[in-house]
Order: sequence, then structure tokens, then C-alpha cells
Amino acid sequence: MSRALDAKVVAALKQADHRPAYHAISLLLTAHVGPELLELEILGRGQPVGEGQFYLRDGNEVGVPKLVLLQAFIVAREILQKHLLQCPGRTPEGDEVLAATAVLLFMDAEHLTAANTRKRILVARQAAISRDDVAGALLDRERVFVDSLLTSRLHRHTKSPTLWSHRRWLLQRYDAAGLAIDGRRDHRIVMTSGERHPRNYYAWCHARFVAELTMPAMSPEERRLVWDDFKKWCFLHHDDICGWSFLCHLATRDLAGADDALSAVVRETLGFAQALTWRNESVWWFLRTAGALLPASTEDEARLQEVHRHLLDSADEASQDRLVLGKAWQWYESHRGTVVAGGSPS
Repeated sequence: MSRALDAKVVAALKQADHRPAYHAISLLLTAHVGPELLELEILGRGQPVGEGQFYLRDGNEVGVPKLVLLQAFIVAREILQKHLLQCPGRTPEGDEVLAATAVLLFMDAEHLTAANTRKRILVARQAAISRDDVAGALLDRERVFVDSLLTSRLHRHTKSPTLWSHRRWLLQRYDAAGLAIDGRRDHRIVMTSGERHPRNYYAWCHARFVAELTMPAMSPEERRLVWDDFKKWCFLHHDDICGWSFLCHLATRDLAGADDALSAVVRETLGFAQALTWRNESVWWFLRTAGALLPASTEDEARLQEVHRHLLDSADEASQDRLVLGKAWQWYESHRGTVVAGGSPS
């Protein structure tokens, strides 16, 4: 959604009373406590709402017109500025500021002041609470809000460094308080965000953080469930190198759940590559790197060479696919048996 405002929107913003829009959107965001996430979308002018309505809703799916969100943003910004000016250097109190910052982050994922204000309020509220279940509920509510932004069809939010940093901070608060963290659920947030925005660097960095935080304490069976989740994601999004790289990351840290997990995925991937003619760089980055990670095996190497030769011979002579396959094999031959912590594209 473009940030540019046309003349009609500017005129409407000058004439309208923005407070009703703010109250509607802030209530929408603050009243939702989960566990399901909201799926938010900003609607264009071609998707109008009815008279007296501020958004369209079907279950947890919500569409907010851009004009309405802008109106709410204007009021939210005024509220936050007022509190910051009245109490310089102090943590704002009350639900009003939390509501305002929720609207600000819905409109602007990189509103660092809003994110940091929410952190200060949560820390202050946790310090005033002695019961772990109540403190956990506070963090759960914040996580549902942040995850709703990270997984919705909001282009800038899914790859927002501010929001991913805020989520990382939340998990650190869980960990510091001794509260349980559902690593598999948190990894699903990454996968959904990765679908919304392919090659999402910030999301996959967060996946590594979650893995290091939660997976060492998991049983082999639990680790295998996480591994299988990501394996399926990679097969469905085979042209996204981030997923394949994460599989190698898990394998090199013994977090795959089984000693043969990587070799099994390599064999499956080779089958798909041959059947579906996968010649893209992402798949062959994985195959060359995983192949170099695996212990020497005449059978596995022969299968890798067979599929590689089949795809290479059927590729056009001057095509990019042929170049990708050629470089992948050169890298594999020069690095097999020497890679211990993953590789990088040449």
C-alpha cells in the first residue's frame, strides 16, 4: 500500500472528526486477546465500508480503509506526544498509551518510539505483579498483538526490523521470567511471515534465535516435529533460499531430531528436483551444501550426481539454469567433507 496521499484523502483528513475512527481502531486492536491472531489488511478506495462503519470484519480477518487508519493515526500520535511531553523521562501509565501505540504500529511498523514505549509499560506492569500467571498473560497479550502485525498482509510489517526486535525482546522477557516458550508455535510465525514476504531476512534471523532459545531443551521427537514443519515449508517454497539455509542451520547444530534427518531430506529433495525439474539456485544451494555436510557415501553421491547430470543435460546451453547447476557442482566437489557449519552461495 503506497504511503502517498491523493487530494481527496488530504481533503477528507482536513474536514473530518478523527476521534471516532481512533476509538474504533484502538478498541479493535486492544480488545483482541487471542489466542488466535488477527489478520489485518489496509483497504484501498475501491473497497469502501458502509455508512458509520470503520472496518470490515469476518471472524479474525479485518480490513481497515486507509483513510480510517490515517484518521486514527493522527489522534494516536497526539495522545502519545501529550504523554511524553507531560512526563519526560517517566514511563507513561494507563491503557490509553498502549492503545495509542497499537494504532501507531499498525500504521507505521518502524515507529520506534511506540515500540519502546510499549516495552517500558510492560516492564513497569510486570514489576508490579507478583503472580507469574498474570505476568505471563501480559506477555501473551503483547505477543498476540505483535504476531498479528507480523503475519498479516501488511507489506512493511512482515519484514519490519522494529517489530522483529520487539518480538525477540518479548521472548527474552518470557525466558527471564521462567515462563514456557512454545518454539514450534513461534517458528510457525516465521513461516507465515516468510510466505507473506519471500526471502524475509529479519524473519529467518528470528527463526535462528528461537531455535537457539528453545530447541536444545526439546526432546528428539519435538525437534523432529519442528524439522518436519520446515522441511514441508521448503518443499512448498522451493525457490526461497532462506528456508533451505535454516534447515542446514538446524542440521549443523544437531537440532534436526535424528542423525539421518539431513540425508533423508536430501534424498527427498533430489526426487522432487528430478520429477519437477528444479534447477533454481535456492534448491541447488541446499543440495550442494547439504551434500558437502553429509558423511561420504557412494550411494548418496551417485544419486546427487545422477540428478545433477539429468538436469544439466536437459537445460538450454546458454541458460541461467545451466550456469547455476555448473557452479553448484564445482562448489560441491571442492568442499565436500570440509563443511562443518553451512556454506554460502558462490
